[in-house]
Amino acid sequence: MAEKVKHSKKEIITHAKITIGAYGSAPGCINDGVVERIIEPPEGGTFLKFIGCDYLYKGTTDQKVIDVLYFPKRRLRNFISFLTTKWGTTLTLLTFPFKKPMLIFLAEQYLKDVYLESFTKYLFLSESKYCISVREIWRVMTLFIGQVKNERIQNILFKLRNIICMILEFDVAYRLMVQDILPNFNKQAVKENPGKEMERVLDIFYERTNDTRWKKIGKTGLFLLKVWLALRKLVVRFLLEIDLDKIKLDNADYYFCLQRPDYKFRGKSLEERLRQKRMIDRQKHHFIPSVEILKRA
Repeated sequence: MAEKVKHSKKEIITHAKITIGAYGSAPGCINDGVVERIIEPPEGGTFLKFIGCDYLYKGTTDQKVIDVLYFPKRRLRNFISFLTTKWGTTLTLLTFPFKKPMLIFLAEQYLKDVYLESFTKYLFLSESKYCISVREIWRVMTLFIGQVKNERIQNILFKLRNIICMILEFDVAYRLMVQDILPNFNKQAVKENPGKEMERVLDIFYERTNDTRWKKIGKTGLFLLKVWLALRKLVVRFLLEIDLDKIKLDNADYYFCLQRPDYKFRGKSLEERLRQKRMIDRQKHHFIPSVEILKRA
């Protein structure tokens, strides 16, 4: 494969690394980033500097990792979607008195399918390699898992942490949504009335996403939080412990949200965000080169 990169008035043929969808997936826009260099600062994380753009893209792309992550993501998504169905809700209610052994069984079956040799080969990043927002989620999850006394459950939770953090690190669309919605939580409101605060933030999320499946998932989650005291306490502890300043979108993160049509980042429509991008590009004298993938004869 060769990549034809159109930059300014010139056309060059190069083997530069291309990050597909770095800027989003808006129709009629240049969405792919051409990597100029990879930056790994001593304080941690990995950044990509794209040709023609001043903002640094957090994280990196590795097609092997993305391919390996597809299966655990799909299985997890299918399982959560099943819980929102009539049969899934009925099964949840019937097995609720035995929720702990049932959850252990389901988690182990899930990990047996997805936590394969290929997964462990590619997906063991050290904490310092994650971007700052994922690093904070890793920190809080590791803190809580370390307080679990049961070694079997602890082993399950460590593996689930690895999957969740790797998905957030390499699937930027999911990560940016998490960064957009989590900082809407008011910690004082979480302390005073966690159920009401979660409903408020979920309503913001429903208004911003185009995927109606999230509403079903959210309702199922709220139901579980109402009837399962231990889970509710855990979620409250997580929200109170996490440093939302390390999660929230900074200017660079938000720039890479501007051409993403499937979610209203900061509550702004795609049209508003496209106008913002044109204004930022003019102010910073950005010139984003277009990319055409050519097959070699």
